[in-house]
Amino acid sequence: MADYYTSYSFEVEFADPMARHWLMTKLERGPLEFYKDRGNEGEAEFAHEEWCFEWKFTKATTLWIHDGDGQSNLESLADLLLAYVRENDLDEAILFSVAWTCDKPRLDGFGGSALMVTKDGVQAKGTNNVMNRLEKEHKDPPSLKWDNGNDYTLAEHNHAWLTVGCFSLNVKHTATQIIMTLYPVGKEMDDPIMEWIEEKEETCPVPS
Repeated sequence: MADYYTSYSFEVEFADPMARHWLMTKLERGPLEFYKDRGNEGEAEFAHEEWCFEWKFTKATTLWIHDGDGQSNLESLADLLLAYVRENDLDEAILFSVAWTCDKPRLDGFGGSALMVTKDGVQAKGTNNVMNRLEKEHKDPPSLKWDNGNDYTLAEHNHAWLTVGCFSLNVKHTATQIIMTLYPVGKEMDDPIMEWIEEKEETCPVPS
């Protein structure tokens, strides 16, 4: 016997006082009344009197939502947030991540998702999507080109992005030192790589 958990914690910021009042009213009345108000008798039949997640206004303009004990109803939360942005005609996107865990090392017990709620609907991307994409790229690497038309590998592409990330974090190394650290040992750098390094040394000076 194993227990599975759904965990998340995020905040919703309010710019519109009326939208805040709308959401607070729905939270206080609970999911049963929420689905009845929307004419969804099917959902109301199985709804609990209380929401299966925890919520608290930490500031006048900030709502904190989290799973509580890991036994959350993610579907009702998504329904509530979708109704919130649609009925208040909000252009904002509410994004949060979810962790799927298990108290035993079950093969199907771990993972996660990223969710985005907008007026257009609810979008979710899980770790399975990421793993499938990585596997596809490994089996069939995408065709990547330098500006001069020469091919370069997915690994070189990832090294370049990692290096740009290092610059944004003000890592105290020169571009050459960073790229040499990330680049495969024993592989000669071609002209596009060296030109890229020289360009970064000029445009991203090393902090003193």
